[in-house]
Amino acid sequence: DAVVIIDHCEVEDKTAIITENVLTPLAKLRGRIPVYGSSRNRIGKFNGFYCIVPNENELVRVAGKYHPRTFEEEIPNAVLFEAAETLYERLKPDYMVITRGKKGATIVQGRNIKSVPTKPLEGDIDSCGCGDTFLATLVLAEISGASREQAVRLANIAAGTTAKKLGTTGAPTIKELEDALKEP
Repeated sequence: DAVVIIDHCEVEDKTAIITENVLTPLAKLRGRIPVYGSSRNRIGKFNGFYCIVPNENELVRVAGKYHPRTFEEEIPNAVLFEAAETLYERLKPDYMVITRGKKGATIVQGRNIKSVPTKPLEGDIDSCGCGDTFLATLVLAEISGASREQAVRLANIAAGTTAKKLGTTGAPTIKELEDALKEP
C-alpha cells in the first residue's frame, strides 16, 4: 500500500484541494505507509513525506536557487545539487527523486546523490503526462519489491514510453514496457 499526492493546482492555497489540512495528516503516516508527493508549485509544503518527486525546474525554483526562463532551460548540476540539498534538509523526506527529462532522474538521500540515466528517445516527443507516469511507476515498482534504483530505472522507461505518445497523456501498456525493457 502507498498514498500518492499529486498537486497540479496553479493557484494560491485558498482554492487548492491539497492544503495544509491534507498534507499534515499525510505526513503523520510516515513509518506506517509510504506517502509520495509531487507538486508543480508547492512541493516545498510536502514536509515529512516518505518520498517527494519534483522535476528539476520545480526543485530549483522552490528551493530559491535558480529561476529558469523556460522549461527546457539547462539547469547546471551544481545549482541542481545545491537546491536538492536545501529542499531535502527543509522537508526531510526519506528520499527524493528529481526527474530530469532526457537526463533521466537523480535519487537524493541525505548527502548521497545518484544519477540514474534513461534511454535516449528519437523523434518527436510530448512531455505531457511523463511526470505522472514516472511517479505511478516508481510507486508501483517500489511497493512491489523493486530496489529504489530499479524502481527509478523502470519509471524512466515508462516516462519515455509516455513521451512517445504524441498529443495524449496516455500511460504505457504492459506490452510497451516489456518491449522497451528488451531494447538495448
